[in-house]
Amino acid sequence: MDTSLGLLLERLHWPIPRIRWEAARALASLIRAGHDGALDALAEWTSKRTLESECLLGIGVIHAFELKDFCPEDTAKQMVSKSSLASDCMLRTIYNTRERSARFKYTISPKTHAHLPEESKSKFDWLKTAIVPEIYLRTLQWLEDTQGFAFVDRWRHDWAWICRSHGTELPEARFFVGSDRSRTAIELHTLQSEVLVSAFLRTLAYAMHIGKIQAEHAEHHALLALPLNRGLASLEPVKRPTWSRNLLQRWQDSKQELILEIWLQAGRHISSEEMPAALHVVDTNEKNYIDIKIDIIAGHGTFNVDEPEADSPICDWEIAETGCMEGEVRLRDGSLGLLERPKTLACLVAPEHVGRIDASVALQIRLACLGLGWRKGRVRCRENDIELQMNAEVVSRWHHWYSDWQPSNFNQLESEISSMTTVRRPWLQEHVNSSGLSLAILAKIQVGIREQTYDNLSIDVDQFLIRPQESETLAFELTSNGG
Repeated sequence: MDTSLGLLLERLHWPIPRIRWEAARALASLIRAGHDGALDALAEWTSKRTLESECLLGIGVIHAFELKDFCPEDTAKQMVSKSSLASDCMLRTIYNTRERSARFKYTISPKTHAHLPEESKSKFDWLKTAIVPEIYLRTLQWLEDTQGFAFVDRWRHDWAWICRSHGTELPEARFFVGSDRSRTAIELHTLQSEVLVSAFLRTLAYAMHIGKIQAEHAEHHALLALPLNRGLASLEPVKRPTWSRNLLQRWQDSKQELILEIWLQAGRHISSEEMPAALHVVDTNEKNYIDIKIDIIAGHGTFNVDEPEADSPICDWEIAETGCMEGEVRLRDGSLGLLERPKTLACLVAPEHVGRIDASVALQIRLACLGLGWRKGRVRCRENDIELQMNAEVVSRWHHWYSDWQPSNFNQLESEISSMTTVRRPWLQEHVNSSGLSLAILAKIQVGIREQTYDNLSIDVDQFLIRPQESETLAFELTSNGG
């Protein structure tokens, strides 16, 4: 095998999700370009994996980057040395088939208990939320409540048997300083993470095998192990603009004026037909961080300057391919003429099944959906942004800057990915005129400061309401709430 290909393949196993993503992208590009040996190398690497979740990393390149025309179905099937409900679902999606594998194809752990040292066995209760997203546990608990089967205990059982057969070293707590167990996106992927995900897949397969869950429902939950989301996988790293850097020092120097400055700078670097609807910028160093969120908010009448708040609209997917970011969306409540509280223009538009690798990005995607009302919008992924369309017209975009992302040491930070949501000016103006809504801008700033790297952080939170003046130049009057 070519040395460079070997390095790329090993990066599919790298602890940092961003590295895994870029390795998968590079391999997909080589395969699509007809690079001699790239597909064979991926097939060989995947076929040597001994865990279900590791096989998904290999077949996930073909699935996420839609390489059906470059990889024959027989080759893809032979790649999967350890079949799972997720791998079978991915293969059917790639090749548009309906054939399901026989139930006995999946690995089932022995009935007897695996004999692990007590110290190792006791770590399961910590690991199940520390190194994989908590949604795995919540899903099995929900199934346990609804199906009357001990899914969580079975997960522990399958995990113990994989640990016994693979001799996987258990991670020490010191490797997870600063991690937040409530996060949906895990910043470091370890070998033990793969063990837990593989055990999760075996638990679902066993429950299906004994008739505790139907095949289609088991597959639906198995897609939590998806490595990358289709559509979203093709988003390329985008260089962060210079005006969004060095925010910690600039905040200390100018305070409220910084909010107006970066909002105006954001507006100057996009199409004249668009304006910012939301801006999220983060800056960190070893000791400190600043998290700035700015949103256009809409409401009736005047806004509360002393206690500015706004709810986010809730958006549901109406039509979408399984495990794909693209499809149609609709507001859960489109009756905007009777808003009791101000709402932000932008709302979260996350796919139902995010990938384990791209979850940190997927859970930050916000589009200006408030203007949809009761109508449907269509979400479409491109290489450098995500669009919201209405009647084939782009009305909102999500721009992302995450090429400098790295694992965070601040569990108070929801995300280190900076991004901007834009909205088309004529569309917004038409909506405002027809609905009688008033607009303002709400800024929320959180600053964390500490003397030493592992000291407790001192957190300062501030909010400001920015009200537009009469002119159309996007000059705003900044009013502090005294925070």
